[in-house]
Amino acid sequence: MITSRFMAPLVLLVEDSPTYAAQLTAQISASGIFRVEQARTLAEARSILESTEEEFFAAICDLHLPDANGAEIVDTVLKRVRTVLVMTAAFDENIRQEIIGKNIADYVLKESQRDIEYVAETLKRLFLHQDTKVLLVDDSATYRHVLNSALRTQRYEVLVAETAEQALQMVDTHPDVRLVITDFQMPGMDGVELVRRIRSQFGKNELAIIGLSAQGGDLISARFLKKGANDFLTKPFSKEEFFCRVNQNLEMIELFRKIRDSANRDYLTGLYNRRYFFDIGERFYENARRNNLALSAAMIDIDFFKSVNDSFGHDAGDQALRQVAESIQTNLRKADILARFGGEEFGLLAINIKRADMEDLLERLRAAIESLQISSGNHSFQLTISIGASHDRCSSLAEMLNKADACLYEAKRAGRNCVVVGKAPDALPESSSS
Repeated sequence: MITSRFMAPLVLLVEDSPTYAAQLTAQISASGIFRVEQARTLAEARSILESTEEEFFAAICDLHLPDANGAEIVDTVLKRVRTVLVMTAAFDENIRQEIIGKNIADYVLKESQRDIEYVAETLKRLFLHQDTKVLLVDDSATYRHVLNSALRTQRYEVLVAETAEQALQMVDTHPDVRLVITDFQMPGMDGVELVRRIRSQFGKNELAIIGLSAQGGDLISARFLKKGANDFLTKPFSKEEFFCRVNQNLEMIELFRKIRDSANRDYLTGLYNRRYFFDIGERFYENARRNNLALSAAMIDIDFFKSVNDSFGHDAGDQALRQVAESIQTNLRKADILARFGGEEFGLLAINIKRADMEDLLERLRAAIESLQISSGNHSFQLTISIGASHDRCSSLAEMLNKADACLYEAKRAGRNCVVVGKAPDALPESSSS
């Protein structure tokens, strides 16, 4: 099957009601993420699946079609599509149990506009959370298989451990795990102790934990929660409840991340803010002082920025700041830390970079901004930046930045639109003017 990262993911919608199909297609398309391919019958769906080489991200299937009823459309689509959502206007518990047993992603009743919105939101969540790492810990091969399969229909990346000891090793190897689902009773270390051990490394706003147990009731639940689990489920449980708990806990982790980002990010450019820069910078500096890494610092200032606001207005100035920030960030390495200090000034920390490579990097940033065409409304203009840098580890991070600021002052005096990297600590002027 053909897929491309440059194309919007494709969703197959099998729905015989033109009105309902139009409403659902509009709601899904409004996210700006997906393309929708429509079929009104089982025959049309088969034709699309057979003729389309591109991979489908997901399918939404009505159970009652002119040429099919019940599970036939679901079975057909599941042969080609990993993630299938089912919608139906008529509730039948026997059909519901049969369909859910086919490992679908969700089962939704068509009762109101809210159900259309729910399906669109679910697709968006599946897309945004795909490849999120979930660690499943259970000594039961049956439960591991069932839950692993269910989680994969939700497009999570699933890691599996048979014991708590294996789980701890996996958490160390995969620190980007966002959810741990663990049974209580296992050979060796039990699930409650596993939660305690994980919580010694990760807070509840970094990694969610759901405890599982077929015994103990409220007593086991309380033990899990007191040791730091976010949630608890008693076996056996329905897939729908399981999905709801998993998704809700991961959404809370995502909410914590957004709150954390909002505290650490500049509202205009999306870059880190000055406070975060110094917080993380002090940690990097301490590692550099212990010779665990090399650290370089740079100060970047947009030349004659006041004239942009004076000539074109503050909206144009804000747009210029956003585009300059984006261009600089694009040309940096992943390990580098860029922050907006305020106004038109930016701070940069470069990790483990040689002096010559540092000079090349900063020159690349300068050239990128010089060639950047900034557009705002009817206005189009260009800007330049001046950069000062310190490649020498000083007695503190603050002194490194003062050295870089002094080099920035030299770049301004040299005519702007240039890079000055300090050669020796005693060769730099003391001024910190920008």
